[in-house]
Amino acid sequence: MKETFNKKNILTMTPIVIVDILILGGWILYLKPSQDMAIILIYVFPILFVANFIIAGIVYFIKKRYTPFFMLNAAVSVIMIWFFFALYTEIESRKYNKEWKFSVDSINYRIEYSPFSERSDNYWVNINLGDGFFQGCDRGMAKIQNDTICFSSIDSTEYYIYKGYLYNFKNIEKIKIKKTY
Repeated sequence: MKETFNKKNILTMTPIVIVDILILGGWILYLKPSQDMAIILIYVFPILFVANFIIAGIVYFIKKRYTPFFMLNAAVSVIMIWFFFALYTEIESRKYNKEWKFSVDSINYRIEYSPFSERSDNYWVNINLGDGFFQGCDRGMAKIQNDTICFSSIDSTEYYIYKGYLYNFKNIEKIKIKKTY
């Protein structure tokens, strides 16, 4: 173990990791992925893994000492691309979406609204089923008026959020809500 993490090996691995960060981070910034694009990771992971092994094979014939570093980098680069992808999509989601949570009769609800997306006038209300699963409950058009967000459901009901409270949802006068992001 002492030989693996010595100063010489760390100095050899550092430029490889820096190049990975620049290339993979730059690719993610160029791609600008959204959460629905996560399926591409099924293809990117094996390609990245195999590319590092091909580089390791080429380096084996040039300078054998660097071969283990590229084999190790095969796993490191896959972890890094997953991290960059997840980080970018989470930042974009929090930056461009608004979300509130609240409960009515022991049922947890979530309102999602994306005022900066291409369909900026739509909103969704979902029931939290637990374990990250949600069931659609309501949807419609939303409109921001000063510090109030007004929701007009597809079934013609209307409710609004004003100063941390949801008014007129399911004929309940006032519900305390928590802004998630």
